[in-house]
Amino acid sequence: MTTQAIVFMTISVGFVVILTFWCFRRVLQAPKEPAEQVKDFHSA
Repeated sequence: MTTQAIVFMTISVGFVVILTFWCFRRVLQAPKEPAEQVKDFHSA
């Protein structure tokens, strides 16, 4: 495997890991109160 391939894989995997943690943080820090549009929504 060439040096360029190793660098590309490292950057790609790092980007995916950072994006995953960013998504988890965004979801876990979401407000607990539901949005106004879905407050009166009742599922069957």
